[in-house]
Amino acid sequence: MKRKLIAIISLIAMVTLLCGCQFMEPAKKQGPVAKKVTLNVTTTWSGRNIASQNYQKFVSAFSKSTGVEIVDSSETADEAFKQRIIADFQVGDEPDAMYFFTGNDADALIKAGKVVSLDEIREIYPDFANNIQDEAFQVSDHDGKIYSVPTYGYWEAMYVNFDVCEAAGVEVPDENTTWDEFMDICEKIKQAGYIPISASIASEPHYLFEYFVYNNSVNGSQGELPQKIGDDAYNAWEAGLTQFRDVYQDGYFSPDALFCDDATSFNRFLNNEAAFCISGSWMIPTILAEKSSKATNYGVTFVPGTAARKNTDMIGGFSSGWYISRKAWDDLDKRDAVVRFVEYMTQNSIIESFATITLGATSLKGKAQYMDTTYSTIQKSAASLLEKKTGLVPAVQDKVDATVRSPLMDSIQDIVSGKTPVKRVLDKFIESEKRKN
Repeated sequence: MKRKLIAIISLIAMVTLLCGCQFMEPAKKQGPVAKKVTLNVTTTWSGRNIASQNYQKFVSAFSKSTGVEIVDSSETADEAFKQRIIADFQVGDEPDAMYFFTGNDADALIKAGKVVSLDEIREIYPDFANNIQDEAFQVSDHDGKIYSVPTYGYWEAMYVNFDVCEAAGVEVPDENTTWDEFMDICEKIKQAGYIPISASIASEPHYLFEYFVYNNSVNGSQGELPQKIGDDAYNAWEAGLTQFRDVYQDGYFSPDALFCDDATSFNRFLNNEAAFCISGSWMIPTILAEKSSKATNYGVTFVPGTAARKNTDMIGGFSSGWYISRKAWDDLDKRDAVVRFVEYMTQNSIIESFATITLGATSLKGKAQYMDTTYSTIQKSAASLLEKKTGLVPAVQDKVDATVRSPLMDSIQDIVSGKTPVKRVLDKFIESEKRKN
């Protein structure tokens, strides 16, 4: 995880992106399938951003060369999307292929035998996903097998609106900014009439939750779930959620942060109403699509840390990949087509095209960890950020079963507003985990 940023994409790719186009079609094309097939596919690439446009272009190219019709039902990655996928599998309406999350989000599907393991696929297609480095594959806690093919990784950090910071007369936080200094910056931004941190506590509190927990973790407890009252993870979660509450009650979020959706909060950041927004690498293509040449007003910096976490220790890793459903695999009319589709979407040039936009780590063998476009201000600042990072840990929420995680995240609204004590929520979480196990 500590390899430096060493790869620079070709001048051709930079020119095509500057011209507002997507990346060139991959060189490796697929021949037509023997029998007409329709595949149902779902991913997290949706909306108007460059990554979604790339995905649609690749799907179109695959369909054109193979004759396979793709019925796409991609949606934005949120809790509702995750629940929709699980529900679709339960009622037999699952997609044939999907780009979905690993960890506990996929456990229910794996336990039910609804997706096919890499080992089983390779029994018939021995070269399947042989371009992916072993370290990038995520092993299921359920049975120790691999079920998804990773493409590129993610990181989470703090996006900055330079215009708002300048108007408020504050310096942009960097790797040396302490938590107390950051709170002082937020106070000055609030006094200047702007929103310090734009966020939707209603729909996407988990990015903030992760860093508040990380900021209060000791002895490596950031990656652990609370097992009992008073253990290291319990104390980290209690302190982190308390800190979350304090920041809200100090007025450093928007007045309607408890109720607004994520699109509203992010638009405020884009429209010079807010200084900061904590989110993932996938927001870079959204900013580029929305602001184009005006994206010079935005950058990425570290989330300020505390004594328990260096600013340069970040949250990130590989948490998604391509799955093939058991239903499609057992359908001999679809099997070859769905395997070829996933192979197409995981070939080097396509993976690199996504990684280049977001500067996410590629999952490829023998490839640089990060792709550097040196195109926009925001991508340059992300590249600088990643060169300075000293650690990368996965999000702890990925270890929480969806049936437990959703109530936990929903309870954050009541915690920060002061309606519910932190301890009550955590004690209920522990009881839910015990019942589940």
